[in-house]
Amino acid sequence: PAQTPLEHLRVLEQRFPQQQDVLKQVTEAYLVARYSQKPVSREVFHSVKEAWQRAVAHHTRLRFRA
Repeated sequence: PAQTPLEHLRVLEQRFPQQQDVLKQVTEAYLVARYSQKPVSREVFHSVKEAWQRAVAHHTRLRFRA
């Protein structure tokens, strides 16, 4: 079923509680980029991108631990 970004955020936070801060940061940036008239600054873009990359790397390490 279709979900709003904030509804999807709640699902992701339950599934990945250790990544709540990053998930919120990415969702907030998405909402600004998608629905506001303000452009996302390069600084915010790079900050969100780096946070997301760290979260993915963390999850990947946990998933493939022996």
